[in-house]
Amino acid sequence: MRPRASLCKAHLVIVIVPMVLAASTLLLAQASSARQESPTLTLEKLAREKFGKLTPTELRVVEAAASGDVAWGDEEIGQPETDAALEAAYRKQSNNPAKATDYNWRDRRNVRADLIRWLCKDEEARKLVDQHGIDIVGAWIDGAVDLSQLHINFPVILKKCLLPQGIKLTSAEISDLELVGSWIGEDLAGASGLERKALEGERLTVHGNVLLSNGFRAFRQVDLSDAKMKPPSAGASVRMEWSIWRTPRLTAIFCSTAQIFRLIPIMA
Repeated sequence: MRPRASLCKAHLVIVIVPMVLAASTLLLAQASSARQESPTLTLEKLAREKFGKLTPTELRVVEAAASGDVAWGDEEIGQPETDAALEAAYRKQSNNPAKATDYNWRDRRNVRADLIRWLCKDEEARKLVDQHGIDIVGAWIDGAVDLSQLHINFPVILKKCLLPQGIKLTSAEISDLELVGSWIGEDLAGASGLERKALEGERLTVHGNVLLSNGFRAFRQVDLSDAKMKPPSAGASVRMEWSIWRTPRLTAIFCSTAQIFRLIPIMA
């Protein structure tokens, strides 16, 4: 009977080995898939874990942050493939903050300010943001964008957006800040006193450009006192442009003791 027992063992080994190999192959495939998961999918997963359900515009913001594309508030735009198409999309009336009510931005283009802060602050999330940074066009930003105290090594670009509660950048350090064509602080316009500011940028450090121009409107004070605008490289200069929507009896922009290497004011 011994030979028969040996034969059974042989059959058992033959059956088990392929099963082990199959299991190992599956585990290796899963590990490889996890390693190869795109930054976009990973960032989206992290965002859903943090915020739960994302609005369609928020999802586009997350995807664009990881891929280096523009996140359009207008869901019909997609990603223009030529410069001409990009310019045409940018100039669409649907992307004009003055038309926000007509196009129902508050419901259809809503992006939580906390999502923008999370992309700039969370260690896992910020590693997945492309070097082109956060680039949003034509969105309603819900809440004050608070980037105070943060070190942000990529641009924050909010073009033709509505930031009714303004933006806070006190003691922040950032590569570039662009609010071209955006309206900020509109909900603060009726606030009493000077403590409510559309842009709080005291002691802000910027290593590239600060662009507050081409239709940019601040409905309360823009405070850049003690801010430092550093040139991005030796021999370069920092470009700062602004156009301010002036409010009655209120200093529109305050730059006391700010260190700016090159200033190009464009007043509306």
